Amino acid sequence: MFAEGIYVMWSRSAHPISADANIFASGLFVALGLYWIFLWLSGDQQQNGYRRSVMMNIGIAALGIVFLPVYLYRSRAPGQKAKAIGLFFLSCIGCYLITVAGVVAGMLMFGHYKL
Repeated sequence: MFAEGIYVMWSRSAHPISADANIFASGLFVALGLYWIFLWLSGDQQQNGYRRSVMMNIGIAALGIVFLPVYLYRSRAPGQKAKAIGLFFLSCIGCYLITVAGVVAGMLMFGHYKL
């Protein structure tokens, strides 16, 4: 995420790149994100014993911000559901802030903003 923010600012600096390269890089960041999500889901499934359906996997890949809380709600024991969902949304805020930090770092590195 931090690297994605820096990449965005680099691609807008004095190093113009083609639209195809931008699309490839964006797809790469999405693929890496999905890889990490499904890697975590695999470990979580083994730990909790909850089996995801094919539709749940498709939902997580297509619209994770909606389907990951549904997965957490279904897979957690009573009393742990709210904590798991709350931590998920806190991690989403953390990811956003890390991306913003990468954009700011990229702005500073590539001369879009001077202190």
